[in-house]
Amino acid sequence: MISDVTLMSISNTLGVLSVFFIILYQLFEVNARRTVELGRARYASRKELVG
Repeated sequence: MISDVTLMSISNTLGVLSVFFIILYQLFEVNARRTVELGRARYASRKELVG
């Protein structure tokens, strides 16, 4: 039988890890979106210069 203290520490660890991964994911998602928008802006400005 697993003791209550072990279960508590496991759940706390999992909670902290999940928050950490959510923050990491948000950061990467924002960076990816910004990169896509920069690429679109560059493409649009290039089109205006050529067209």
